[in-house]
Order: sequence, then structure tokens, then C-alpha cells
Amino acid sequence: MLTREELNLLIHYLRPYKFQIAKISLLAILCAFFEAVNLAALVPLLQILNSSTPHEGMMWDILEKIFGILGLELNFLNLLVVMGVIFLIGQLLLYIKKWMQANLWFLFSADLKNRIFTNLLTTDIRFHYSEKS
Repeated sequence: MLTREELNLLIHYLRPYKFQIAKISLLAILCAFFEAVNLAALVPLLQILNSSTPHEGMMWDILEKIFGILGLELNFLNLLVVMGVIFLIGQLLLYIKKWMQANLWFLFSADLKNRIFTNLLTTDIRFHYSEKS
């Protein structure tokens, strides 16, 4: 568990990266949305496979409206293609998020190492002699 002093120090060092952290957080929310849409679209897809009767329900109404706006017929092939495109977009966003996280980690660790090294070089020599290391 972090103490209040450690948490304040961490916030101090992360402050220059607040916009990158916000972008990563936004991408995480978008990725979760795309995953939820993909999972929700599985139910109508499986219903199309199992039955040839007309389908009803709130999910069907939403899908019919979306496909009507796109000018597509709501059938198995079109739903499968749309799900595939949504899945690929979600995976692309996930890849971008992971890349941004790795980039942020390397920037943060490089800045922290530079700050530590600079402090070691600028510290008075008496401090270094007084420490046993």
C-alpha cells in the first residue's frame, strides 16, 4: 500500500504525462465498447443460424435500424461482415492502446533514470563519501 507521501511523489512524476494517460484511458473505454458490441451481436447471429422465423426483440430493432441507415439487409452474411469489421476496429484500437502504453512506459522510465543520474552527478561529493555502498 502506498503512503500519502509516495502517492504525491508518483503524481508529481506522472504529471507531464497526463494527456498520454488520458488518451490511453479513452482508448481503453473505446476497446471495451467494441468488445461489448461484438458480444451483443453474437445473440442475433446465433438466432439467425437456429431459426428461419422472423425475429423480434430490442436487439433486433436496434440492428434493423442500424442496417437500414447503412442501406443493408439484415441477414447472416451482412451481420457477419459487420461483426468482423467491428472486431477488427476493436483489435486495432487495442493494438494502438498497447503501443501507447509501452511508449509511455519507456518515456517515463527514461526520464526517471535521467533525473536520478543527474541528481547523482550534481550531489555534493561529501554525501557520496558518507554513504556506505
